[in-house]
Amino acid sequence: MPEGIQNQETNVGSDLPPEATTYGGLLRIAREGKGLTVDQVASQLRISPAQIEGLEADDYKVFPTPVYARAHLRSYARLLGVDDNKVIDMFNVALRPEDRDPRTFIRKTTQDLAPYQDAQPKNVGGKVVAGLLFLAVLIAAGYFGYQYIPSMLANSDSETQTAAAPAASAPAAPEAKEQEVPAAKQEVKTEPEAEKKAEVAAPSSEAAAAAAPEEAKAKQEAELKERLQKEAEEKAKQKAEEERKAAEAKAAEEKEAAAQTVDTSEPMRLEYNKTEDRWELPYSAKGEVKIKLEGKNGECWFGIYKDNKLEFNTQLKAGQSREYSVALPFKVSVGNRQNGAVHLDGRAVNLDARPNSTSTVFTAYQK
Repeated sequence: MPEGIQNQETNVGSDLPPEATTYGGLLRIAREGKGLTVDQVASQLRISPAQIEGLEADDYKVFPTPVYARAHLRSYARLLGVDDNKVIDMFNVALRPEDRDPRTFIRKTTQDLAPYQDAQPKNVGGKVVAGLLFLAVLIAAGYFGYQYIPSMLANSDSETQTAAAPAASAPAAPEAKEQEVPAAKQEVKTEPEAEKKAEVAAPSSEAAAAAAPEEAKAKQEAELKERLQKEAEEKAKQKAEEERKAAEAKAAEEKEAAAQTVDTSEPMRLEYNKTEDRWELPYSAKGEVKIKLEGKNGECWFGIYKDNKLEFNTQLKAGQSREYSVALPFKVSVGNRQNGAVHLDGRAVNLDARPNSTSTVFTAYQK
């Protein structure tokens, strides 16, 4: 190892505790001193918690190249208020010999690249298919012309001849008229016996015609009465259904109101979910929950997450408070929990689930 790097390593770790002799140990001690969690730091730096843990374990291989690791180390140090030049010096000392050579980074970056012309697809099959489709269209058009055009011309000629035929036979109409006149005169003649039968049948048809309106009126009245009765029954049935639904809704509201009537004097206790490996708070609420964050005995940090994204982040001192409205489910993290307090809709949350830890993280969801 060169002499300049050895002196630099000695100066960086001379005034630090044993755990801070590496860049990862120094950052971890600074983070825990501020009471911040890995999730909070990862959200601020916009990288994954696994990458934060890798940096604190002196494993820069969690990033593709040392260049990326060095950039995120500098941002991490500035976030915690640590001298970033000191952290970078410790990182440079910890680099492996092959990672210190810039040519190694260039070789790793370009070794998987292929020439541009090799990546271009040769669409020979597509051109062949297009040519075959064009040829099929030409063949279909020729077949249609051969089959249907002669028959269409023949039909046009026949229609022309049919239209000319009535014009040629028009003069024969007067003869037909002269033949029809005697027949009409014969129909006018009526025998006396037929006239007598017609006179006898006339009174019966008139009686039937007079009785028809009465029957139609009685039928209409019966149909109207039946329709009104059905409408009355339908209205009564609909009213009974509405009353039943109203009674069920009222019973549900009373049941829900009874379930929400809880003792607000006692703080809400967190429950540990072994399957998810997290602390949870089942909470009965609809819509948004009012969250109040308070600083009690000193400085503390709060973070509110929605869908694994940091929505609100604040640092409070004694006597300070902040209020937010967030819909369930959400996650709350508290750093230096002994100095802070959390209230949901005016009811306190017990943050002593982990007595040996300076921070508390829990997830609230609708039960």
